[in-house]
Amino acid sequence: MLPKIRWAILTVMTMSSAQPAFAYTGNDLVDWSRGFDAMQSGGVATWKDGMFVGYVAGVAETVNGVIYCPKREPTHLQNAAIVAKQLKANPEVWAEDASVIVVTALRSVAPCPKP
Repeated sequence: MLPKIRWAILTVMTMSSAQPAFAYTGNDLVDWSRGFDAMQSGGVATWKDGMFVGYVAGVAETVNGVIYCPKREPTHLQNAAIVAKQLKANPEVWAEDASVIVVTALRSVAPCPKP
């Protein structure tokens, strides 16, 4: 009986590890940033602009002081505006990983000094 359980566990583990991980891309950021742009222009806030600001804020908080070093602490909206500007200027990166796009945009305005 024990070997059957081991095979069942091994099969489930193998099948679950073969599934692709869900990750956001620049295309998601572009979609969400449209809601952000509309909100900034006086439009009604939606979940998309909240998702955009929240995603950018999460990445910024994670890398702040490590690879992104602003002189003063920017607001989440300021960071989102930086990323939105970069997205508009660089459509060729939209298929890339969203977190890489956010970090690249933020580092372009506030890189950390080299040790």
